[in-house]
Formats: sequence, C-alpha cells, structure tokens
Amino acid sequence: MKKITTLAIAAALAASMAVPTSAAPLLFSKTKFVSNGGSDIKSIVVTIGMNVDLSQYVPEREGYTFTGWFKDEALTEAVVDFRGGDVRTLYAGWEEIVIVPEEPEETEETETEETETEETEETEASVDTEETAE
Repeated sequence: MKKITTLAIAAALAASMAVPTSAAPLLFSKTKFVSNGGSDIKSIVVTIGMNVDLSQYVPEREGYTFTGWFKDEALTEAVVDFRGGDVRTLYAGWEEIVIVPEEPEETEETETEETETEETEETEASVDTEETAE
C-alpha cells in the first residue's frame, strides 16, 4: 500500500507541473527593414499576430524625405502597420528634396540697372559702328 501511495503522489506532483495542452506556444516572426540608401533600421522580432506600428521606424537620408514603408521592392504597396508574421521585409520609399531658387523680386533699382546696361550696350554699339565707318 505504501508503494501505491508514493506512486500516486509522484503522479499527482508531475501532473501539476505539466504545461496544459491547451496553451499554444508563442511563435515569433522577424521583419527586416531595407532602407534603400537611408540610415540603418535594425530588424525586429515580434510575436505572430501582434500589431506593429511603423511610425517609430523612420530612417533618415540626406537630401530626401522619407515617404513610408512598402511591402514590395517596386514601392507600390504602402504599409503603416502590420501584424507579426504577415510581413518579412519592408522597403523604404524616398522623395528627393528639390530646392528651386527663388526669382529675385524686381525693384526700381533692378529696373534702373537693366536700363543702364541696355543704354551702355547701345552706346558701345554706336561707337563701334562709327569707328568702322571711318
């Protein structure tokens, strides 16, 4: 009887330490960021099914504005968030910053300078014509 009691206690103890079969193991997914010339963004590992907001993953690139993350290399499928396991690689989109020089505003001084330049050119042309005629 002593042997059966010891075995029963051991079995009960083992059962209490076992992981319930209904608990699913946690699965993880790795997502890689391809910055396409921008600063490096490290890959992330997230729980499958967990929502990932991409607003905290913003690379920088001199002379460009970051336009967002895309699911494809052709940069046609924009994504701002995703569920872990859905996306394995994200690609950065960029738009070049174009600086257009401002046209100077015309003032009276500018108009006067242009008139003086034209008059000087006309005078020089007249002098050249007179010298050639002699």
